[in-house]
Amino acid sequence: GASRWPLSVAAGAVLVVIIAYWWHGLQLEGLRWWSTRDQDMRFTSLYSEQSMYYRYYERAVHKQSFPEIWRFFTADSDIQYPDVVNALQRYNVYPELFLALIYRTGLTGYKQPIDFYVHVVHLIGSLTPAAVFVVGCLLSKRIAGGVIAFTYFMFNFGEATRAAWSFPLREAFGNPFWFCNIAAVSLLLTTGKRNRVAWGLVSLYTLCTLCFALSWQFAQFTLFTQAVAFFVLYGLDKLSKAQVQALLAGQSLATILVGILQFFNTMTLNSVALSTSITMLMVNSLVSGSTLFGATHGGPSEKEKGKSKKEESETSPPTTNSKSLLAHFVHLVRLVVVLAVVISLSLAFKFVVAKACAIDDDGHIFDIFRAKLTGIGNFHTKLYLKQKEYNFMDEATLWNAVKSGLFPSVLGTVVLVVLSVVAGFDVSPLVVYHILQYLAALLKAGFIMRLKLFWTPYNCIISAIMLGPEAADFTSYIGSFFRIPSDKSKWISISLAFLLLAYASQDGYKYLHEEYHKELEWFHEDLQILVKWIRESTPIDAVFSCDMGLCAQINLASDRTVTNHPHYESEDIRARTKEIYRMYQCEPLEDVIQSFRDLGTDFIVVQDVACRDKRMHGQDCPYSQRACANFKRSSELSLVFAQGRSRQGENRYAVYRIESP
Repeated sequence: GASRWPLSVAAGAVLVVIIAYWWHGLQLEGLRWWSTRDQDMRFTSLYSEQSMYYRYYERAVHKQSFPEIWRFFTADSDIQYPDVVNALQRYNVYPELFLALIYRTGLTGYKQPIDFYVHVVHLIGSLTPAAVFVVGCLLSKRIAGGVIAFTYFMFNFGEATRAAWSFPLREAFGNPFWFCNIAAVSLLLTTGKRNRVAWGLVSLYTLCTLCFALSWQFAQFTLFTQAVAFFVLYGLDKLSKAQVQALLAGQSLATILVGILQFFNTMTLNSVALSTSITMLMVNSLVSGSTLFGATHGGPSEKEKGKSKKEESETSPPTTNSKSLLAHFVHLVRLVVVLAVVISLSLAFKFVVAKACAIDDDGHIFDIFRAKLTGIGNFHTKLYLKQKEYNFMDEATLWNAVKSGLFPSVLGTVVLVVLSVVAGFDVSPLVVYHILQYLAALLKAGFIMRLKLFWTPYNCIISAIMLGPEAADFTSYIGSFFRIPSDKSKWISISLAFLLLAYASQDGYKYLHEEYHKELEWFHEDLQILVKWIRESTPIDAVFSCDMGLCAQINLASDRTVTNHPHYESEDIRARTKEIYRMYQCEPLEDVIQSFRDLGTDFIVVQDVACRDKRMHGQDCPYSQRACANFKRSSELSLVFAQGRSRQGENRYAVYRIESP
């Protein structure tokens, strides 16, 4: 019955959380034998920015008082020496602050701080499949839709999340809150009424948006696509003016609050998301919907036109005619034009403010877009694009989605819904919204492969539409040409959905079986020896310079001050990284060493693989002429540590002390 539906969905979501939480822990144990590792092994398994983020939590739980914790977060002099950095303003580390404060209450029951951190992240990560399940139920209006969506998620677990083993990444926090945001919007579109705003659900949406944007520095681009989706729904007359204004206001409020909590972070307050939501709010307030989208905009919805039409649609297949098709096409063209104008105004507003206030914290992101589209890059874009996850989606990722049966199911569903919208059939606001968000997720993942963590769960969500009324209506329409009764043809889409799931289960079951029994070994002996030597053989106040990822690992595992780190979203750290990475170029040795002196560096750590990497610099520079390859010949440097041998015969890690002039 209808009264049992919410309870059934809620109970299913709780069960999904339990299963996913257990699976997260199983994955970490199978990959790294986590429970058997000592602290050095655990710390050195956290690569690059993972080390940096986790370090804030690890240090905070050992501080003596809250004022000391607050000073540590707001005046950190050990992560970007000699600068003093407000980490809460710059690094999206509010999750680490909250978790540290909770752990310090002594009520968690965990002896090791890292165990509490891991289990909480796994619990938060379990919200992603739970939200996928809930939205699948809402889209299909069946529990079976949620089950199918969750099953696909588990079959593609490694492509949908990295929270199990890369738990300190910002996506480990941001991704679950984003899909909770999606679930809140879905509830609003499902249960909300056109003539009034469901303020409770808008508040839930605003809270989820706040947590999402506070956790992940790139949330602005995802929120931008969401604002566009809201505006399109309004243009298609799927949302009332009051509803779209409430959602845009909620997004704007959440973003502004994040900017305030981050001590007026300029990247947040001048984000493309905030400029777009504010511009859309202004346009909607100043111009009526009928002026923007036509005289018929804002009229009664199909649901409000009477029961007779509903009953007719249930007993006969949907029909359309050439006149309505033409009118609908003209309306869509008008919507595209209006949307293009509004987005242009939003971007113009953002860039004018950025220019006037000399803000360029997110400039490298637009440089990456330009470099990928035109091939014209710079030092910073090359650092990003040398990493596989920042390149275009590779064939292996797409082929895995195809082979698993997930992408064919989704592609068919998207085509079906798009054809229904273009043909003028009545498609629910919920389905249109998710198709728009899915297309945005596909575009982002195709452009930057790391964002597949937002695309893969959306594949799972969209698969549930095949069990919904929209798919049944369309198959009834197609079936009418073959004289198939509508009450029978509606089962075609449902049968197809389960056939595709059965096909996917072949590889899916094999994947789950292999993951369940997986026992891999992870042991970075050279790095562990390096950080142990640093702890035992260098002063506690020693300052280290090296590759930014290695800097973060040294900072966490040996508690030494570093001059560089991998959080790249500010102008000063990009300039700092470019200066330090001169050692990978054909620069005069004396000038490079002097630049390290100017930073207050005591020790330089050279990683052979980084020194040899041709993508580390922007010029054709032979290895023998690079500064890092000639440190051992300088009288200003002393080799004080060398560990391991690379394939080329060089030391994997070499530490040079800068001698007094």
